Amino acid sequence: MNKIVAIVVAAAAAIILASVIIYQNNGQLEVAKTANNSTDFKLPEFVTAPGFSADEIRDIQKEVCGGIGREDWVPQEVIFAYLEPREAVFRIPCGIGPAGHLFRTFYISGATPTIIDEYHPNSQSLFDVASKEQAAEYVMYFSVVFAGKMDNKQFVLTEDQYYRWAAQCDANNTSVAKKLMVTASGEDHVVELNFVDKVNSSFEHRQYLVSRDGTITLLEKESLGHCDLAT
Repeated sequence: MNKIVAIVVAAAAAIILASVIIYQNNGQLEVAKTANNSTDFKLPEFVTAPGFSADEIRDIQKEVCGGIGREDWVPQEVIFAYLEPREAVFRIPCGIGPAGHLFRTFYISGATPTIIDEYHPNSQSLFDVASKEQAAEYVMYFSVVFAGKMDNKQFVLTEDQYYRWAAQCDANNTSVAKKLMVTASGEDHVVELNFVDKVNSSFEHRQYLVSRDGTITLLEKESLGHCDLAT
């Protein structure tokens, strides 16, 4: 009897834990807030790519950046949280601008680095966008960040975060979606997201349509306010 009770309790705990992480309601992805006031939706990570010699790095810089950069500008592997590219995806700094390092994304085809066009990221059919989480990550990395630095964008994932940024940014418009939401429509997904651009201090809402083959269409773009990032 005690063994049965233990199994039931463990199963209930697992269900509760799963509901805290990411839950679905009426066909929509909603990101839930955890106890530490963060979210469990993950963004890509970047790790220094091992195995490239100094000569190979210079060749990559020539092919991807159009010239040789600094010695410490080395390739980083993009570790996606949800996307599963058919080849390993890398990025490398190609310059420095007001937003910080400017990166170009590429993969290795044979022995040659092939640039992934940020405006048409799936032209090489590397990605199959099959889930709400994949659609959100795909839009964030390729359409919002482009070749810039991921840290320059503060994605607003929950309602609590939205209201905090709306107050700090003196929002003069109200977003139609106050948290990250992704709605499935057949094999396509509609991604609603808000973010703060730390470079120009803007608070924005965007709505995208993402197809399974990786085609991204911007449906709506709206300014929500201008942020005072000094506070």
